[in-house]
Amino acid sequence: MSLLGAVSEQPGVIRVREIVPPEDSYGPITSQGVQAHAATAWHQAGFSGQGIKVGVIDSYFGFRGFSDLIGSEVPPPAGILCYPEIGRPSDHLAACASDEDGSVHGTAVAEAVMDIAPEASLYLASPLSHADNIEAVDWMVSQGVSVIVRSESSGFDGPGNGTSPFSDSPLRAVDRAVDGGIIWVNSAGNYAQSAWYGVLMFYD
Repeated sequence: MSLLGAVSEQPGVIRVREIVPPEDSYGPITSQGVQAHAATAWHQAGFSGQGIKVGVIDSYFGFRGFSDLIGSEVPPPAGILCYPEIGRPSDHLAACASDEDGSVHGTAVAEAVMDIAPEASLYLASPLSHADNIEAVDWMVSQGVSVIVRSESSGFDGPGNGTSPFSDSPLRAVDRAVDGGIIWVNSAGNYAQSAWYGVLMFYD
């Protein structure tokens, strides 16, 4: 941290800012989602996620307890890209969270995905920074992932029209996923109007 001032004064450096990690998006209701999404009807019609690769991107160390649920609630991951440190990915499940620390949020998201598409393959990522997030998306594109589920929210990062001037913006990660043929599913609505009226100040 003490070096950031000197870094900001180097030729060619436009901006230096701290890394603000994303926040888990929790809703007020705990639900498996099968009934809400009418997934049972799809299952009865023979659609259970066969051949579909689903990537779950969650908060840093967000997959606590995942290993305990393998074989019951979730399958073994088909691929892992977790970050025990910024910029240093690992393909070991232990890097996604230990059973002692971290969050169970990503594990819960993965459980919900498997409830709705029980025959899908799971790919897990827990990036620490915006740049890690883009790397995780690029990795999922390379693995042939069809759907990315990200149940997180990030700080406001642009003029509000879906674009950003920053090369490492979470919005750019979405663009890269879509350009790679991936359907991006993001949590929305947990904060209702507070996303606009509780954070931003508007002026005429």
